[in-house]
Amino acid sequence: MVQISKRGSKIVVKTTNQGVALENTTTILDGAKKLYVALTGDQVALTDIRIH
Repeated sequence: MVQISKRGSKIVVKTTNQGVALENTTTILDGAKKLYVALTGDQVALTDIRIH
């Protein structure tokens, strides 16, 4: 599972895979209002993608 959220000027990415959970927070310094995300799967199949 991958969850991406925006909280003010911070982008939070949470991922869970086989019981291992990771969280990364990135601060946007240039004041950008839009965020574009790309998912890639070089050696895996990306399935069951849901956008909420």
